[in-house]
Amino acid sequence: MHAVYRRSLLAAGLVMVAALLWMPACDVHTSVTVVLSASNPAPVVGDAFTVSATVTRNGVPLQGRTVGWSAAPDGALQLQQTTSQTDDAGVARVTARAQAAGEITVAATVDNVTQTLVLTAAAADGPRLRLSLDPASVSVGATAAASVVLTVDGVPQEGQAINLAVSDPSVVALEPVSVVTDADGAAAATLTGLAAGSVQVLAVWNGRSVSADFTVAAPPLPEYVFTTSGPLGEILLMANQPSSTPGDPGFDDKRIPVGTQRDGSLILAVDASFVNAYVIDMRTRAETPFTPDSFSLVSASPRAALASGVTADGERVVWLRRQAAGTQIVSARLNGANARVLLEASFASAPTSMALSPNGLEVAYTTMGGEVRLLLETGNSRALELGDSTGPLALDWLDEDTLVVAVNNYNGSARPGLLSVPASGAAPWLLFNDGTGLRSAPSAVCVDGAGNVIYDELDATGSQSDIVRLDAPGYSARTVLAGGDVSEMRPVLTRF
Repeated sequence: MHAVYRRSLLAAGLVMVAALLWMPACDVHTSVTVVLSASNPAPVVGDAFTVSATVTRNGVPLQGRTVGWSAAPDGALQLQQTTSQTDDAGVARVTARAQAAGEITVAATVDNVTQTLVLTAAAADGPRLRLSLDPASVSVGATAAASVVLTVDGVPQEGQAINLAVSDPSVVALEPVSVVTDADGAAAATLTGLAAGSVQVLAVWNGRSVSADFTVAAPPLPEYVFTTSGPLGEILLMANQPSSTPGDPGFDDKRIPVGTQRDGSLILAVDASFVNAYVIDMRTRAETPFTPDSFSLVSASPRAALASGVTADGERVVWLRRQAAGTQIVSARLNGANARVLLEASFASAPTSMALSPNGLEVAYTTMGGEVRLLLETGNSRALELGDSTGPLALDWLDEDTLVVAVNNYNGSARPGLLSVPASGAAPWLLFNDGTGLRSAPSAVCVDGAGNVIYDELDATGSQSDIVRLDAPGYSARTVLAGGDVSEMRPVLTRF
């Protein structure tokens, strides 16, 4: 049955569309913009402060980008690290400490774009007590270091007792509460997050005090994978870790997930008849009806690939809607209101499955004609490049600029493979085929929060189906998440 199901999808393809915010095609992949700022643009020598780089493209924050940091002149500024990653707001940060008085130039580089910021450091004078937290925010159960440095006229003070405290011990545990400085005038304590909230950390010496803000966030959301299994397409749920056991997802009634929120807890699900749709918060299993004027989901089977997605901000749903003359890509608010058609296609150009980009601005989707396309502001589309590979079967986004695509025929070899396909239209390259090719063509593929690729594949015996993960950055070896299903299993990723 596994092979039959694969052959039935050979005509599928991949297209890119601008899903939620219309942007001119020429602007979709322009260079990034970098804006620098400092928490203290005029630090005193020895003071720690934060330099931030906000990375955007067309005003949209870029998450997960590596920012390289440097400073001039040499030795004037101590940088805690030379690279950092942008968060979901597109901001990368580095902790710095002024080492010499005078002008200091800080530079941040990302995607060959460099921006600089000039700081003016002043010489230290008199007693100075400094407090730094590394990091300044943790999740519940995680720890951070609270470091103090005491100098007088720039000279480190050894053997001095400094008292420490937190404003709310129920949020943060502090150990020890009294420290003694070493030859560098430094001492440290440990902060442990106990509950979500914000506190002030206080250091006191000889009547002088300094404080810093510290935040504890809720524990990170674990990642789970929905799978379909067995001849009837039973919906199961498993953790995104090796040797997982798929289990009941915990719905009160029959619910079939057809769309997920990247890095979030919301899913779009339908009932067994594929008529009524619901947005479900998987942390609580609370359901909200999704009621656009017309739903008519393209998929009509639990085995069908994802046909919708919830944006990362939880504001909108994008889905494939069946029409008499073809298929539409439609966007609506989370309750189904304000639905609008983004694309309408018929016959060979009709989309069959889709994946929202991490920023929710584009949609990758397969078509009956097996092309790769990008939707333009005019409603037309242009083809992307698959090289000599054909038969795209499944897809997801590796990052804002790149897709991972499972193809049935890699580079004319008649063997399946996983491709990395640039959204810019540049030539694709092979991500993985294990030397002699995949064991079978994946019918579904998804990318987790760490950039690892999850897909379905026959096991080594060729008789059963596994859910497999390839870990970034090398994508060189399989890790089996779940296996042993005698028919087939297919992954659909969600995080909550």
